[in-house]
Formats: sequence, C-alpha cells, structure tokens
Amino acid sequence: MIKYANESPVIAIVPPENQKERLDTFFYHPLFKDLDDRITSQTKDLTDINSISDFITDGTHQTPTYVEKENDGVLFLSATNIMEGGLSLEKVKYIPRSLHESYSNCQPSINDVMVAKNGKTGVACVFPSGIPECSIYVSIALVRLQAGWLPEFIALVINSELGFLQIQRNQKGIGVKNLHLEDIRQIQIPRIDEIKQQIIFNRYVEIEKNVKNIRKKSYQLKEKSEAVLEKAKINILNLLDDDWSEKIALEDLSPPIYKKPYTEIISKTELKERLDTHFYKPELRDIAKKIEKISNLVPLGEIIVDQAPISSGATPKGAEYLDEGIPFLRVQNVRPMSININDIVFIDEDTHKTLQRSCVKNGDVLLTITGATFGYSSVFKSRKYQEANVNQHIVRMRVDEKKAIPEFISLFLNSKLGYGQSLRHSTGGSRPALDFGSIRQFRVPCVTKSDQQKILDKYHDEEKKALNILQQSYELKEKSNTLLYKVKSNIFKLLKDDWFGDLVSEAKEALQ
Repeated sequence: MIKYANESPVIAIVPPENQKERLDTFFYHPLFKDLDDRITSQTKDLTDINSISDFITDGTHQTPTYVEKENDGVLFLSATNIMEGGLSLEKVKYIPRSLHESYSNCQPSINDVMVAKNGKTGVACVFPSGIPECSIYVSIALVRLQAGWLPEFIALVINSELGFLQIQRNQKGIGVKNLHLEDIRQIQIPRIDEIKQQIIFNRYVEIEKNVKNIRKKSYQLKEKSEAVLEKAKINILNLLDDDWSEKIALEDLSPPIYKKPYTEIISKTELKERLDTHFYKPELRDIAKKIEKISNLVPLGEIIVDQAPISSGATPKGAEYLDEGIPFLRVQNVRPMSININDIVFIDEDTHKTLQRSCVKNGDVLLTITGATFGYSSVFKSRKYQEANVNQHIVRMRVDEKKAIPEFISLFLNSKLGYGQSLRHSTGGSRPALDFGSIRQFRVPCVTKSDQQKILDKYHDEEKKALNILQQSYELKEKSNTLLYKVKSNIFKLLKDDWFGDLVSEAKEALQ
C-alpha cells in the first residue's frame, strides 16, 4: 500500500542546499527524502500542473442552503463524492437553482480533473459525461487542462505514489491538513506525448481490471469458507451420517433473522408464556418446530453440574485491570468456538477471590447473554491459566462430563438450532438479553459421548477445510494489493512492454 507519513514527532536536519521555502518539519519527513530524485528519474523533461492547465479553481467557500431535489434542487458535490474510480453519487446534497447560478466559477465541465482538497485529500477523478449540472464546494479543486493532456492520465498521476507523496508533502495545517490550490499547481508531471499518456492509462486500466477480478475471486473464496462452516452448523446431528451434506435443505442456509415487518396469526395452542412479537417471528417458530421433532434432546439444565450452577460475573468495582494475573473475560473475548485473547485483561488474585461465584475453570462452557454478540459460545481451555473470571455479560456453565463433552455442547449452542434458541428466548428489544431460566430450558442433544466426539471430529475436519479456503482468500487479497501497489508506484514503467507483460502474467496466474 502507498505509505502515509505518520504523525509521530519528527526531528529534521536539513542542509542549506536542500532547504526549500517551507520551514515546517513535516515537509522534510524521511518519507519524502528521495521524492524529488524519484520524480526527475522518470524523465528529464518535467512540467507542473499549473503549466499544463487553462484553469484551476475550487468551489464556493460559503456553506450553502440545502434543499430537496424535488424543489428544483441542483446537485452539489463535495470531497466525499470524489473516488479514484470516478464520482460517487450515493450521498449527495442539493442547493437552490438561484444559488447554483450565482456560482459561475464553481461548475465543473466534462473532462475536468477534480481533486479533493481535504477529507480524502489528494484523491482525483475526471468529471464524466452524463452527470447533471452541478456546483462544487471548496473541498474540491477543478483543473481544466490544455490540449495535449489526457485528463484520465493526469488523474492517474495524482493518484499514483509519486503524486500522492507530493500532495502529502505540500499540504499545510497543524491539525487537519488541507491542500491549497497553489499546492496543486506545484505538482510535477513528466512531460510525455499524448500517445504515451494513453498507453499508460490503458495499461493501468487493464491491470486494475485484473486486480478487481482477483479481489472478486478472494471474496468468493471467503464466502465459500463461511458456507462450509455454516453448512456443518445447520444441524450438527447430521454429521453422524456419511451423506450429511445432502440432507441440508437450501432454505436452512438462509439468514436466521428477518428485519422486515411482519403480520402473524398465532393459534391458542401455540401461545406460550411470552406475548411479545419477537418470540413468534416466523423463522424462530420454524426452529422451535424442528427442535420439537427431534426426540433425543434434553434441557441444558440437566447436564449442568449441581455444585456449579449457571452463573454470570460482575465488573469489579474500583479494580484496575492488569497486564498479567487472572484472565478476566469480557463479551468481546468470547467468539463462536474460540476465545479472542487480543483484547484480554487481567485482575489480581484478591479481586478474583471476591468473584468466586463466576470463577471459570478449564473445560467450562461460556455463553454471551447480552449485547450485539449474545448467543456466542466457547470453552475455556488454557495451558497457562487454570482459572479465569467473567463479567456480567457472560454466563459460565460447568458440564457434567459423564453426560457430555463441553466442546460438543458449545458447538451445538453455536449451531443454527442452538443459536436459534438464544435468539428466540432473548428479551430486551434493542439490547437483547438471556435469563438463566431460559438457558436452563435450552434443548441440547442427548447422544453418547462416542457420537459426540465423532460429530466434533467431523466438524473440525470441515473447520480445517474452511480455514484452508480462507487462507487462499487472504493470499489472493494480498496478491491484489501487491499488484496494485506495484503499478501505482511505477506507473511510468507501464511504457515498458516486458514489465507490463510480467504484471499481466502475475494477474492471470492468480486467477487460475
């Protein structure tokens, strides 16, 4: 990726012969040390944007009054609409026509180069045909080029590494940095003929198309990886059969929750103790009906050790989190079938002793009960720590290992049938939560431990398959980033047939 100059303190020692008109240390950041040499190495004949332009300006400096499009509103663009690939019109505003007509110098024409002056500072695109009349805000600069210069080529140079670094170096400001029109005028461009400009642009477009295809393939592999695991979790009891994959209905692969409003008529025989509409959502009722049809299910409470009932923790008052000590798990640490240790905190032994009710031991099943990620389950297993503790958003369950394997129970709670029960029995509207009574009534499989282990083994096989596919996805994404960086940092090398051919070969190899 193109590097950004960081905001860390910089001490710059600049000999007199290298000093420019700028005295701020950021201008002399090490990232820009060889920038001038890199620019001049492209060609002996350099020019700047000011010299090849007929017209350089920016948008109105006044914040206008906005109106609805239906009220004869005229399109009004700002830096947020500037994208490397062109204008984005997803989020736009409109101004009164009278105001638009008064902004005579703020109206772009076809083939103007548009440059973001702040926010997305330095990002450039070409104003295309087919866009309705519009005005621009001060956060956009307009560059109208002289004949002999291809707008797409100039936008490409500005978006390349050499252009981007010049913009970073030239921008001014202590907190929020801005790009002034003078900074844009000073951007240096190698002077090459229009035919070569077109070759560079066309070849860049071809590489960019390949990069998009590689990223599409990466995304498809990521989806395939997720589908492999999802298919295994639809109904884990099917994993006991050799043809388990063929028993998964297509409708079972649909998302578990509908966001759309619905009307449902419930018969008296189906009414339970709950009267809220959430409990009777069609897809959650479907899960309940499937559970009722499975004969070998028992309440979760029946396999919990009596001496260690379902319990949640608490956030210790006044206690400071430590870098070492007893692991204190929060809701963000509990993921489906795993513990995320990247954001883990610790408490001291004394605080842990005051929270013995929620003491977690190796092999305990954890379940998140509140928040956006409620219903996630994992098993606490650690070679380094024998005990841990949890906050109030997590429950700890100690399974009777004569009856069940903790990892199997956790796997079922993360499956569609298990997670569906968490969804159905949650309360709280915008902030869903599970109560202990509902959790005890969750129905879980009552199968032999031998069959539980077989199911776990098959699931882990599918998990490995999914991880291998996901790794391929990551490698392709990295390949696409490397390829794009290589071309954006060497756009003038695109004139070399051999170098361009090698890039095309790399892309094709990745797509095989």
